[in-house]
Amino acid sequence: MLGLAIRASGVVMLTCTLPVIRSHLAHPWWSALLAGGLAAENAAVALWWLARRRPDPRVLWLDLPVGTAAIVLNSWLTPRHGAAGWALFVYPNTVLMAFVIGLLCRRASAAVACGALWAGTNVAATAVFRDATFGSLLQLNVPYLSNALVGWLGGSMLRRNEELLAAAMDAEVRETAQLAASEQKWRLAAALHDGVLQTLETVRRGGGAIVDPVLRAEVAERASWLRRYIETGHGDQERDLGADLDAMVVAARREGISVQLNAARLLATQEGFGDESGPGDAPRLGATAREAMIEGLFHTITAFGRRADDVIVVRAVPDAGGVLITALSTADAVPDPGELAGVGARLGSVGGWLRSAPGQCVELWVPSSDGG
Repeated sequence: MLGLAIRASGVVMLTCTLPVIRSHLAHPWWSALLAGGLAAENAAVALWWLARRRPDPRVLWLDLPVGTAAIVLNSWLTPRHGAAGWALFVYPNTVLMAFVIGLLCRRASAAVACGALWAGTNVAATAVFRDATFGSLLQLNVPYLSNALVGWLGGSMLRRNEELLAAAMDAEVRETAQLAASEQKWRLAAALHDGVLQTLETVRRGGGAIVDPVLRAEVAERASWLRRYIETGHGDQERDLGADLDAMVVAARREGISVQLNAARLLATQEGFGDESGPGDAPRLGATAREAMIEGLFHTITAFGRRADDVIVVRAVPDAGGVLITALSTADAVPDPGELAGVGARLGSVGGWLRSAPGQCVELWVPSSDGG
């Protein structure tokens, strides 16, 4: 747009100047034809740029020879002696256009070369067709070089800003696509939760719906895996605390004990367990502490006994630099104190503890390797 504005101002300058200075021209009609040719060339280039919606450096192949020819013809049409004044109307137009030439050049050397071409042409034409001192020639032709350099500097800044803007837009498009994919993932997870998971849970709790105990345990294991994936977004069963808890629940169900596990907060949190833990990472328990916790929880669940109307609700959360697990009987069953004593000793060996609240609730805690 800057180049178009400068070209438009050049056309306006020629259109407004020529009628005013017409009486001072030695060859008014030829001068008018020259001015009209310059204006037509600038207008044609401007229309081409508008059609392409961006400047095109290829117009230099038209601008440079047209400007060179106009400088020579204007010097030839101007009287040899005396002050020329506005009779040299091509000079201010080409000095202005030197800025546009610089805008189009990718390298400073190219901008200087284009400015030097017009400056050299003006020096040569003035020396041949008019009387002028060498000092005045140099002074008048410095703007060709300076404007070309200033134009190149401005064009370089504009091109750099365009590249940065394009890169920012590409990054935004990629982030938008990633966000859309993430949202689609969670929509699919919600659909799974509403459909498949509820079906599996219904079949598992249906009692006699599945007679084979192995198949019933397999259904329970699949439901546990699917619930964990929906809650945390992670479905790989690598050896971490979440996978061990799922395996423990499956083992308890195979013993005929109904267990409901809630470990979403434990698996999703990163609070208090180091900067490297992500939103889907469980607290880092050492192998010994993890083994003690899983074994202790299993023995705690079995200590409640096997009752058809009972469900052991297990809740695992991060707490005080470690992992706190609460086991609660929905049928008010009281765990066997003898079995809990062994569990407490096992947890104590890794720095943890077991507390049996009055009634049907048991709490187990072990420190994480991060929280200590």
